[in-house]
Amino acid sequence: MSHVTYLGHVISRSSVQMKVDKVLAVKEWLAPRTVKQLCGFLGLATICLQFWHHSCPIDKEEWFQWTPQAKKAFAALMQAVMSVPVQAMPNFDIPFEVEANASDIGIRTILSQNQHPLAFFGCAMGSTFHSKSAYVRELTAIVLAVLHWRHYQLGRKFIVPTYHHSLRYLLDLGLDSQAHSTTASVQRIRATMQEDPTRKYGYIWNPPYLYFWDHIYLPTDTDLPGVLITHFHDSKDAGHEGVEGTYRRLWTAFFWPSMKRHIRDYIKGYDVCQRNKYKTHKPAGLLQPLPISEQIWEDISMDFIEGLPRSRGKSVNLVVVDRLSKYAHFVALGHPFTAKTVAHAFQEHVGKLLGMPQSIISDRDWMFLSVFWREYFHLQVTNLKMSTAYHPQTDGQTEIINRCVETYL
Repeated sequence: MSHVTYLGHVISRSSVQMKVDKVLAVKEWLAPRTVKQLCGFLGLATICLQFWHHSCPIDKEEWFQWTPQAKKAFAALMQAVMSVPVQAMPNFDIPFEVEANASDIGIRTILSQNQHPLAFFGCAMGSTFHSKSAYVRELTAIVLAVLHWRHYQLGRKFIVPTYHHSLRYLLDLGLDSQAHSTTASVQRIRATMQEDPTRKYGYIWNPPYLYFWDHIYLPTDTDLPGVLITHFHDSKDAGHEGVEGTYRRLWTAFFWPSMKRHIRDYIKGYDVCQRNKYKTHKPAGLLQPLPISEQIWEDISMDFIEGLPRSRGKSVNLVVVDRLSKYAHFVALGHPFTAKTVAHAFQEHVGKLLGMPQSIISDRDWMFLSVFWREYFHLQVTNLKMSTAYHPQTDGQTEIINRCVETYL
């Protein structure tokens, strides 16, 4: 197979391009007559910006106005979408080129190799951007481009072509690579390597950097490890992945002694993670598991998910989980609800399809403690098993299903 189709793209070994039928469908696109139709077309054009390095000024106004300027921009975008260039696949054996350009209202950048585009990136800037000097605007474009494509450039040399005279001296603005090679720890390792190379197996001196296998060695007597941990853990792209995730991302390019311990100590002392993340490890102590069910839908657990966005008058989810098969039913409820309405919904969505269970595990919600609820299931010969406030793990299976649903929502 020479190519595959994925999400409207044709991906081969050497290039990425849009599907032909998707491009041809644009020819039949009618001029928008409402704001909703305009938003739909702009959404298509935004997706195509990754293939196209120009933009056209179509704005969504509060009142729809199809002016001659908008009509001209619409025609230009139509032509651009139908003539998008073919993007090449990256080759990590040759250097990348990052070309950036800035205007008064935004930036546009191109990542290429051998004068063939790989990707495009652009964004609009704030209202104060036009008041900056040309040097600051061009430098901002380069910095944002390098940050956007840093996963291609980490540990590799790349070229930044520029026609701005002052930016030619960018590397002289304090970016001194000699600071790495003159630290005490690097000097000690180099001296040991010269005396006996076998004592420092795996270390390679490739000026101006010291490598441990394929990873750049960072001396611990500088602030570089701390700066990198902060960036690879706290940034929006990192997403506070935790110890293992942060360690794996750093290990792809860097190394320093006691690296994993430093990352663990940093995350343990990071206030945001400690306040918002919970431990997923099994608590210590004597486990008293519930008896294993012998047949599906004989023993179930249930709980509520409240505070959801209202949809068709429903804002509560009743979650019913079979303890043996882990199969779950989700019943939408309106708020407020009573024990009678919940019992009716349970009978309609679970009881009449799967039969009445022998036992129901739940927490001590006010609804499960009501007289109606207890009497209803007493007549159905169903045993109600409720967890205590100090042992919520009894209903942990339903809580895990709730967490999965909330993650998807």
